[in-house]
Amino acid sequence: MTNECRVYVACLACYVEGKLNGQWMTADELDIAWDHDWSDDNGKRILCPHDEHEEWAIHDYDMHGVNLGEHPDIADLIELMRLVDEDSDYAIALELVKGVGADYDAQRIMEVRDAMVCYDCRGDWAREMCEDIYHAELEALPHFITHTIDWDWVGRELEYDYYTHDVGYATYAIHVGEF
Repeated sequence: MTNECRVYVACLACYVEGKLNGQWMTADELDIAWDHDWSDDNGKRILCPHDEHEEWAIHDYDMHGVNLGEHPDIADLIELMRLVDEDSDYAIALELVKGVGADYDAQRIMEVRDAMVCYDCRGDWAREMCEDIYHAELEALPHFITHTIDWDWVGRELEYDYYTHDVGYATYAIHVGEF
């Protein structure tokens, strides 16, 4: 079972005063707090007891490596947290989108998640891709030619048309044309 995404939301006024008042929140908790002006369903202040303290900041993320900074759009953050809770591959899709400088958009993240490929060996990925696309052409060549193809080199050349993101031993890739 995977852990639910959480963010640590802190009161900025308290932080400036040298106190750390805040709370770890899941997407649902953050949604309720945001709707109730940083109070829970019972009206109790969540970030700090002072009503005049209204400024906040996200000080930490527990979201499979995702970090949107101190002041993300809360509605987008909640939506992203729910996507990542559903499938951690959405966190990787977000990194691919951020890597090409595209703006965060939930629909784009979902499209990238569906279009990205994952491989742990560049040569195997290149061979499989070429066999899928050029099956007839490769079959027409003599085996002594196809057995001498440097598939790792082919993979390196293919990667010029892809944006990649490494996670551990796996590489996730999206074709540049997908953006």
